[in-house]
Amino acid sequence: MKDNNSNNVLNQLFEKYKQSEKSEYFTELVNALKPWVVGIISHYVKNSDDRDDIFQETLIRVEQNKKEFDSSKSNLKSWIYSRYLKGLILHYLRDKRKSHERMVPNNLILSDEEEIDFIESLPANIADPERNLLRLERTYWVKKSLQKLDPNQQDVVLLHHFGGKQLDEISAMMNVEYATVRTWHYRALHKLETELKKRLK
Repeated sequence: MKDNNSNNVLNQLFEKYKQSEKSEYFTELVNALKPWVVGIISHYVKNSDDRDDIFQETLIRVEQNKKEFDSSKSNLKSWIYSRYLKGLILHYLRDKRKSHERMVPNNLILSDEEEIDFIESLPANIADPERNLLRLERTYWVKKSLQKLDPNQQDVVLLHHFGGKQLDEISAMMNVEYATVRTWHYRALHKLETELKKRLK
């Protein structure tokens, strides 16, 4: 109930700003949103300057696209997370690892030529090539299978199993009910299990 009341207050405040564009409403909105937004960013971004940059860019995009928000269809936190915050964090993480990745390609939908390039790029002096290739094959198919999940299910699986977040933490981050997150998680694991059984026999 407390979360619903908080969401309603934020929605009303944002609507006031949207209609009047008074700076005091925007300042109040920023102060109300900052702990939640920065809290999510801090899970992934340790550098304080980078955190500030992502926070500022989030605010800029929210302000620029304020007319697109419809409080009758969504709450403000969910809209900010799904439309802007998640994408900005992912963009930051991808940029950060560009210089030292390639063991598993970022683009998981590979052409035949890209698959050949990927295999040929592996080190030649691997101690146990069969075991390593099996691990890479499993990693590849897990990531391919993740693409078949809907976006919410993907988020829950990645945050829980790869990001180490508990389901109640994910519920707070995504600003949705815990029961909804638990359902997304259950359905995602069922889909992944079914898909991987077909791929890894």
